[in-house]
Amino acid sequence: MREKVKRLITITPILGVIVGFFTFAFAMTPAGTVIRNQATALVGNERYLSNVVETVVRPLCLPSLTPNGTPTTPGQEAGISPGGYAYLPYQDFTHISVSW
Repeated sequence: MREKVKRLITITPILGVIVGFFTFAFAMTPAGTVIRNQATALVGNERYLSNVVETVVRPLCLPSLTPNGTPTTPGQEAGISPGGYAYLPYQDFTHISVSW
């Protein structure tokens, strides 16, 4: 039992660090953010700078269909005969992430 506790105490912080890195990897930068980058090189006593490169983060389109549901509780249901048709109305509420 003590061996399992020791192993759990050792693994828990490592898993926390890994999960933390993935959280930062999937964090979204707001639309309109300007990202600038410039390289620096040192050769002897000389310092060289590259051109500044800029990129602007574009908005991300997030479509949303309603009524939504889950496989166990669907948003809409229809009973039809074999070979029949069912028309289920949905509304598209497209959200664009823009924060300038």
